[in-house]
Amino acid sequence: MQPEKHVALPKVDYPKPNIHAALKSNAKGEEDKIASGLAALHHEDPTFLYMVDAELHQTILSAQGELHLEVIADRLRKRYNVHVELTEPRVRYRETIKAKGDSKYRHKKQTGGAGQFAEVWMKIEPKPRDSGLEFTQSLAGQNVDRVFVPSV
Repeated sequence: MQPEKHVALPKVDYPKPNIHAALKSNAKGEEDKIASGLAALHHEDPTFLYMVDAELHQTILSAQGELHLEVIADRLRKRYNVHVELTEPRVRYRETIKAKGDSKYRHKKQTGGAGQFAEVWMKIEPKPRDSGLEFTQSLAGQNVDRVFVPSV
């Protein structure tokens, strides 16, 4: 074999995972062991993927099939001595405002003294998509206790 001849093999394209499950830990404090175990197992078997969904607070495993998921979970249990089980992953639900609306609430409370009275008017309407959230407030009257302003 001649040392000046280099052979380059094409990169392996692994199939995309098509089934997903969430890892649920039965014991507290095993997150580090699970993370290092998943990293090592992924190094051995790159056909499965994992990610931590910060919004849902779940670790999601993606693999080629149900048996593949079970094998990965079983390897985690046996090699890294963690107590995990596979569950159905949660779905992110997001809602949006689709139409205009308004509401009015009148608060009256008599407790022996001057009592409390307030009227709250709320108006809500959609904005253009991906333009974020905008909140505006306006107070009428001088007798509004500043403690109630954030809750209003």
